[in-house]
Amino acid sequence: MDKGLSEERIAEIPNYEFSQVLTRREKLALKLAEKMGIEHQAVDDAFMTLLQNKFSDPEIVELSIVISICVGWGRLLSVFKVEEPEP
Repeated sequence: MDKGLSEERIAEIPNYEFSQVLTRREKLALKLAEKMGIEHQAVDDAFMTLLQNKFSDPEIVELSIVISICVGWGRLLSVFKVEEPEP
């Protein structure tokens, strides 16, 4: 795959914290998504410092915007009871 994640990397997402395949940046991005989607108040100063050690401020803003859109979209679909089609 030229762009994006390989199948191997995608398979690591459910257990990203323990992955030997994903990079530290990828793990932090996934942790940010988890925190923003489940418990946004857990994005505290300590976690922001971890992010700032691996990402620039513009990268953190971009990640946060994309995550916010995805979380919001997921909640909208849930409100309207939109389900994935069966294969």
